[in-house]
Amino acid sequence: MINNIFWVNNLNVIGGVETFMYELAKIVKDYDFVIYYNRIAPEHLKRLKKYVRCVKYNGEKLKCKKLFMNYDISIIDNVEAEEYIEIIHAVFKYCPAKPHTHDKITQYYAVSKEACESFKEITGKECEVLYNPIQIEKPKKVLRLISATRLAIDKGKICQKMQKLVNILEANNIPYEWKIFTNGQHIINGKNVIYMQPTLDIRDYIADADYLVQLSDTEAFCYSVLEALHLNKPVIVTPIPCFEEMGVKTGKNGYILDFDMKNVPILDIYNKIPTFTYQPLKNNWLDKIVKVKGNYKEEKEMKVKVKVLYNFNDLECNVKRKVGETFICKKERAEYLESKKAVEILEIIEELKTEIIVDKQDGKVGDLKPEVEKAIKKVNKPKTTKKITKKIEKK
Repeated sequence: MINNIFWVNNLNVIGGVETFMYELAKIVKDYDFVIYYNRIAPEHLKRLKKYVRCVKYNGEKLKCKKLFMNYDISIIDNVEAEEYIEIIHAVFKYCPAKPHTHDKITQYYAVSKEACESFKEITGKECEVLYNPIQIEKPKKVLRLISATRLAIDKGKICQKMQKLVNILEANNIPYEWKIFTNGQHIINGKNVIYMQPTLDIRDYIADADYLVQLSDTEAFCYSVLEALHLNKPVIVTPIPCFEEMGVKTGKNGYILDFDMKNVPILDIYNKIPTFTYQPLKNNWLDKIVKVKGNYKEEKEMKVKVKVLYNFNDLECNVKRKVGETFICKKERAEYLESKKAVEILEIIEELKTEIIVDKQDGKVGDLKPEVEKAIKKVNKPKTTKKITKKIEKK
């Protein structure tokens, strides 16, 4: 006779009850405890079997000292037990389903006070609180990788090497997250590979990663690796001369892997993340230019009113433009559309800065007020346009 039988009709891969069963299996692993089930997700069944015996139920008669049941009690008449126990996992007053009751059941346990009170309120039966078990093992570190690269032919067999690294990580059961910023095809497969939209600056992401990974066959000078080193973040690279020139050394500030990706020291990469302070390469650009003080000021953002010259799909705005239609867009986009003879520029609208208004009588500084909301330039091609200004008088 079995001492403890726990009956579950169905368990999915993830969920609260699924976690409950796993945590329960861990704490009863040293006792005579058998799980009978109807359906269980293979992944969940595999981890349960590490701790307790799991048996597919086929309608046979069973005998035990204690029968525990989750939600479903359909097995109850096929089991001869000294005690019949149902576990209440829901606050039934908020659920459309009603709790099961049966004359054979000798004890009801609920996983919280609210679930317990709700059950008693609905059924009128006594219930005790029995909190969910949990054992927290020391969590593994998640290895956070980042790459910014075109998955292109001029990078050599970069995709193959990146895929091999993914395979090595997964074969060694190393939890990882690899963010890949690319405008190429998403051809590297891994359960924790995350494709990111290209952006002009990923330094915040590099600073948050454990390694910057660049597995090219050739590079003249790789900026993402240099950025990582300047942020004192180690790198995983191939034996390219420019990386050695930057000062990359295995174990010191990263790991240099062979092109064939053999003998990858994956456990060292995972367990021995280098810490270092990078000594930057000296650049002499300021020695190469004519040092005359400039007077450039950042250009204000310009908006432009344009007139459509022929029908076209405006992919940026996801609309269809029709002949004769006018709309406003940024100056750079207007110039591009004009180069394609799709639009004619009508007006340039300039957003101007604010100025401090000074009272003419007492000289006191007033509130910041807009100099003008807009200054509009009429475009009369090919003549040069003059800027229209507006004076502001104190009211």
